[in-house]
Amino acid sequence: MDELDRRGRALLARLAEEPDDEECARQFDDLFYEIVWRHVRAMHPVLAMRVARHLGLPGAVAPTVLDEEADEVAHDTTTTALRRVRQSAAKFDPAKGTPTRWLLGQAPFAYVDVAKAVVRERRSERLKFVDPLDVLDEPDSNATTEEDALRQIQDAEALADAARHLTDKEFAAIRLRYTAGYSRAEAAAVIFGDPEKKKQVDGLVERGKRKLAQAWSERRPSPRGSERTNLRGCGHEREGER
Repeated sequence: MDELDRRGRALLARLAEEPDDEECARQFDDLFYEIVWRHVRAMHPVLAMRVARHLGLPGAVAPTVLDEEADEVAHDTTTTALRRVRQSAAKFDPAKGTPTRWLLGQAPFAYVDVAKAVVRERRSERLKFVDPLDVLDEPDSNATTEEDALRQIQDAEALADAARHLTDKEFAAIRLRYTAGYSRAEAAAVIFGDPEKKKQVDGLVERGKRKLAQAWSERRPSPRGSERTNLRGCGHEREGER
């Protein structure tokens, strides 16, 4: 480790003088990649909690990643931490610690950003826009009306429509929780400036979901499905017509 940090200090000194030295940056990344990756891969379940403690927040400040995402998250976290340390090379102070310690200290913060991005991407794929009426054509779909309503929230036009039915705080709560992947505490911090107000966030989400579900069921049929009525009422109305 002493040799590793000795070489790391020399590379940081060079990067402080020549930030655009690509060869030096490559050597630095090669030197520390494995140790940081192994640390993140082994410790990822607790990294978000470390950041939360540092910020004085309860719980974790990042959504939970799936087991199958752990390697990808560890890689992206490692490259992010390496890049941030390299870009801040001029701030490195050997008197305050080693390059290894600095990198491992940056890893939890990089992890939070990467985990949010990965989970947001995963959820955005799951929440991609589905026309309300097209849900009827999906086999084996057991989604509730509220779940149907939440699916549309990625679509720009539907997003604007949804906003008209909700208060600003209800809209923000649903966007933060369902689209951006924020934890309850994170959403509370954004909306109320207080991460402890998680129950208030839950209340906003529940009220918003009910309003979206109601608005969804009252939407007019799309032009390509004009013969159909609303999402849940079409079958009963057709039976009545017979």
